[in-house]
Amino acid sequence: MTGTDDFREYVKYFDQWGEDTVAAYERNISKMERYLTEDYQGIKNFYDDLVAKGFGTHENGVYNIAYPDSEAAAKAMGMSEEWFLDMTRRGEDYGFVNDYVETELDGRMKLQDVMQKQIDAQLHLNELIREGAPEDVITDAQQVLDTYKNSAKNLAENIKDVTVH
Repeated sequence: MTGTDDFREYVKYFDQWGEDTVAAYERNISKMERYLTEDYQGIKNFYDDLVAKGFGTHENGVYNIAYPDSEAAAKAMGMSEEWFLDMTRRGEDYGFVNDYVETELDGRMKLQDVMQKQIDAQLHLNELIREGAPEDVITDAQQVLDTYKNSAKNLAENIKDVTVH
């Protein structure tokens, strides 16, 4: 399998240097196993590593991730930019919010999406309170709402940053 085009393409996708060799595979396999899991643990590991590299914070179960540009962040994480961007998108599938803004239009679209999610989260929280849901369920729903509020704030700041530059 290691000599096939499929293998080389697969390895090149993951490798920071764009290599497609067995050595590149061996260099990346532990990170692939750490990030590519059947559940959310892999993406949590990815976000924990982003925080450890100085690309955000993790407080009270909420990740606030920010990086100067995807190429620099991918390089710092030791992964290809394409894989890095795919991981940030995968995080959104699990409720993680990526506040990175490349252009003003990109930022405005993300902000609109996050604001709608914030509205939905507030409505859900109100419904839980009204129905007398257990305190831990209400706390979890409040955390989700807080994540979207923080993300909207971060996105607004990031939009200003790309507009100024």
